[in-house]
Amino acid sequence: LANLLTNLLHQAAPEGDFALCHGSGFRTEWLPGVIQYQHFFNMFPFVNQLQTFDITGQELINMFKIVQVGKKAFYQAWNLQITVTYDKATDKKGFVGVKFVNGT
Repeated sequence: LANLLTNLLHQAAPEGDFALCHGSGFRTEWLPGVIQYQHFFNMFPFVNQLQTFDITGQELINMFKIVQVGKKAFYQAWNLQITVTYDKATDKKGFVGVKFVNGT
């Protein structure tokens, strides 16, 4: 589902180099079958706005060092390969690195 959402975010702002979403924003589940507008509203009952912005590579790395290790870590992304660690015994998360899917 997060892949679908990040793909839709990219389609809405195709000039962007990547798209991110956080799984904790999903408020329901979708069952197999036809997806209708009401399903989107039930899943995302928010008045959100899509935002685009410029960010340097170092700023992106610094952001992931914070968000990927928090209590609700593991953001889903379009066009980014994010490497993290997770220790189930301690619930400790660690950020290793991020790069574009093409390797840059």
